[in-house]
Amino acid sequence: TSGAHIEGSWSNEWSKTMVGTDVRDEYIRSSNIGKHNRVQVRYFAEQRFYYHGLSAAVGAAGIWNLQFGHDWSAGANIGYEPIQGLHLFANVNRAIRVPTFTDLYYHSATQQSDSLAKPEKALQTELSIQYTKGHWYASATGYYRWGREIIDWIKEPDPAVVTWRCTNNSKVNAAGVEATVGVQGYEWIQRIELRYAFCD
Repeated sequence: TSGAHIEGSWSNEWSKTMVGTDVRDEYIRSSNIGKHNRVQVRYFAEQRFYYHGLSAAVGAAGIWNLQFGHDWSAGANIGYEPIQGLHLFANVNRAIRVPTFTDLYYHSATQQSDSLAKPEKALQTELSIQYTKGHWYASATGYYRWGREIIDWIKEPDPAVVTWRCTNNSKVNAAGVEATVGVQGYEWIQRIELRYAFCD
């Protein structure tokens, strides 16, 4: 891979504006996958705002891929610190992911790619709370994700079938929570942390 990135920004005490673009060239030559090349161009803009304990941002990006054409992503978030150490945060974003060369072209006795695989798309919303006091910290996050054309490798339940196939699942939604509590910064403890995650 090779690429170039250029970005510019200007700001004042209550806001920051950023614009930029990047170009990425992906090339592979493989005895299994073959010889392939694709170029991707991304251009983006983001606006951030700050006011006392409140922060917010909104941004969008256009994405052009030589193999898959044009698409877009976007996101917005807002954060608030009502008291020192307590952070409340919410965001929503739309993302895309193009198939890898492996998804598209890899073949073996047990794996079969799909040269017609399409980019996957997802919309996710998230709420989180974080609290820090002294050496202790804790956080909790809840999210919901609407996924479309999700890329995955699947196998038939029949034990006689040993081949995993790359496919676009038409719809995969997910809801989950994640929680963390920990302590850090003591002379005799770098960090101890307990995490929990649940996803449906």
